[in-house]
Amino acid sequence: MNEEDFDEILKELEEQKKKLSKLSETANSIIKAIEEQGEFLKKIVEKRGEESILLESVKDIGVEKKNRCYYYRDGLCRYWEWSKDPEGILFVIKSRKFKNKSGEEVWLMDPHPFYCALCWKYEEE
Repeated sequence: MNEEDFDEILKELEEQKKKLSKLSETANSIIKAIEEQGEFLKKIVEKRGEESILLESVKDIGVEKKNRCYYYRDGLCRYWEWSKDPEGILFVIKSRKFKNKSGEEVWLMDPHPFYCALCWKYEEE
């Protein structure tokens, strides 16, 4: 090998060194962004964890109230009557048309446990 070959190799090594340096900077930027996102996601998970505990507690209370309620029979709440189908309303699992005691056609619903948890008309059987 002659001196020109060594110079060529040195030039190429310098080019590769520059590319690696840029790649290293990019990698460090990516790592920093991931760490920042990780902290953000960790905070979200912690917050959602607290909300999940609250929602699970409300649901458990609702299930208990629903299963013990005087008005809940055959999968439907007999207290709340609707003049039209309540399907699509938040907390309505399903609904059916019935005739009430006065002969009117009304809709009854199977409420989600959240609805039962918040219901103020609850009476134990």
